[in-house]
Amino acid sequence: MKRLRLRLRTNAALARGLLLGLVLLLCVRVSQAEVLVITSAESPIRDITVEQLGAIAMGQLRSLEDGQRVVLVDQSQSALVFHEFYYAILNMSSAHINSQRAKLIFTGRFHAPKRLRDDHQVARVVAADPELIGYVSTALDPLPEGVRVLMRVSTDRR
Repeated sequence: MKRLRLRLRTNAALARGLLLGLVLLLCVRVSQAEVLVITSAESPIRDITVEQLGAIAMGQLRSLEDGQRVVLVDQSQSALVFHEFYYAILNMSSAHINSQRAKLIFTGRFHAPKRLRDDHQVARVVAADPELIGYVSTALDPLPEGVRVLMRVSTDRR
């Protein structure tokens, strides 16, 4: 009976160790992903920098150097890609983003971007308006017709 208990404890410990290893492997895989910044295939916007993305996201930039108006559409805050995008471009947590945006909204200097449900909705809305840019996870593969990638943002946190 003691041997059986010992064997069960050993198997349970092994199973917990394997589960922990899988979770860690998944976390490493997620943190090494990319976020795709997309726009309409008809958009005159050809390229954009990470600094410009950050300024657009925080309401500090509404048009590019050539005068092209640009508007960001956001993902739902419950989406992993939301957190990865803002950490990658601004090195800020979602709580910090919300805090900064709340201050700007209160002073009237910022209007929060429209929040959309998921990658598919972002791609659909962005495809319909050449002024819009959005971000989607690389899981949206292949990209729907009518959108193109402006930039790949690495979310590697090493």
